[in-house]
This record gives sequence, structure tokens and C-alpha cells, in this order.
Amino acid sequence: MKANSYAPIYSISCVVGQQSQSKKIYIVYLGERRHDDADVVTGSHHDMLASVLGSKEVALESIVYSYRHSFSGFAARLTEAQASTIRGK
Repeated sequence: MKANSYAPIYSISCVVGQQSQSKKIYIVYLGERRHDDADVVTGSHHDMLASVLGSKEVALESIVYSYRHSFSGFAARLTEAQASTIRGK
């Protein structure tokens, strides 16, 4: 799924827990929806996150919101390194 060569990522400054690498909520904008079925759009968000985080279960725990009606994107709790990996996709 490559809407753009780079996915713009926006950070909301909010530290989650006392972890070795603090997580923030990042908003990932993927551009126009590529499918009319909102569930398919959300599934593509889960798949992208799973490819970075290592499993679908971790992706489902990380995702905060899927933007799936007007455009494609999602908000998720990520480390800076994870956000950088998504930015390069």
C-alpha cells in the first residue's frame, strides 16, 4: 500500500506510561481512500501497523483511531523509531 512515497506523520505530545522508549500518539495520513468499504480501509491500517510492530495483536493494541471515511489514515501509539519506519513506507 503506497499512497505516497512517504507517509506524513504528525505527533501529538502525550507520553504513555513509563517505558524505556516512551510512546506518543502519531497521526499517519495516507491520502485518499483507495476502497469504498471502510472496513477494508481499516484492515489496511492494521496490516501496515502489523508490518512495523511485528504482529496483528500488537497493532490492534497500538491503534487509537482509523480515519476511513473522508481519507485514509490512522492514529496510533508508537515510539519515535516505529514512526520513522512508517514514515519511510
